[in-house]
Amino acid sequence: MSQGSEFVLPARSGSFKDPKDRGQALINVWDTGKQVPDAPSFSGSYHVHPKATLTVSLSSHAESPPRAAQTMTINETTKEQSFEFEQEPSAGDIVAAQQSEQSNKEWVYGIVVGARSEYVYYYRSVNPSGQTYIAKVPLNVFLKGTGSAHP
Repeated sequence: MSQGSEFVLPARSGSFKDPKDRGQALINVWDTGKQVPDAPSFSGSYHVHPKATLTVSLSSHAESPPRAAQTMTINETTKEQSFEFEQEPSAGDIVAAQQSEQSNKEWVYGIVVGARSEYVYYYRSVNPSGQTYIAKVPLNVFLKGTGSAHP
């Protein structure tokens, strides 16, 4: 998508990632898989954190329960364990923001869409109050292009 000299280029999808496996789901936000206009300067990046939730019975993992890389919760009543992907900017997102800010004076902020939380998070390498984001906006407000962000 283009507006004058500005372009929005979606990155290629990352590979499949099971939410209960160690490590983060990864994507290279700079790999668009398309021909990029001559010498672009990037003012930010965006990507989506998956909505996926995986729930397993605790009894099925009695010998060696999986170690969650993302968010893990245990429901003692149902004896189930749930794994979910982070929705806010991850530690990896913050590191990438720091690298982008150091190498590109045009870089303003990154955007993460939390598919499950239905929030859009704006972030930089340094964020207020120790949060992982500058501001967040409900996804439905973001899609309308109205409203204001709130920390």
